Amino acid sequence: MSHTDMKMNSGGQKFQKRVMNPRVFKAYMLGKAPLLGVTGAYLEHLDTHSGRLILPASRRVKNLFGSLFSAALLAGAETLTGALIVLHMRNQGKKLSPRVTTCSVETLDWEFSDLKLVAHDGERYADFVRRVAASGIKESETFEVVASSGSTLTHRISLTWTLE
Repeated sequence: MSHTDMKMNSGGQKFQKRVMNPRVFKAYMLGKAPLLGVTGAYLEHLDTHSGRLILPASRRVKNLFGSLFSAALLAGAETLTGALIVLHMRNQGKKLSPRVTTCSVETLDWEFSDLKLVAHDGERYADFVRRVAASGIKESETFEVVASSGSTLTHRISLTWTLE
């Protein structure tokens, strides 16, 4: 991987600035992903190395049984990992089509409070984008998001993204 893949350039900075603005992010989510838009979720941090999304605990994310609506958790994880992929696409000036092909959730603990979803491995995201753009061949890779409530790890979410 090239070290320049991790340096933020103007394309990456423009995307980062847009999605880190809570009002712009919420408006975009309401239009493109209404489920996540109504939850009050927001990107707390995003750079070429990692990202963090906050999913507030509210009645908007509760299921019929009073626990977390899995769709809200998955929407948050997909948005977070998708934002990292798009950031690297914009940062490298590459036009690719990303989509999630599989996902899984492992619930480790549960308490109904705000969740912090974190994705690391920015270098893997950058390399994934670079490899697919260079080869022109469709490829898939799995990324992990961990969710926590305070200091308690609550979920591990795996999403397999395909780029072409």
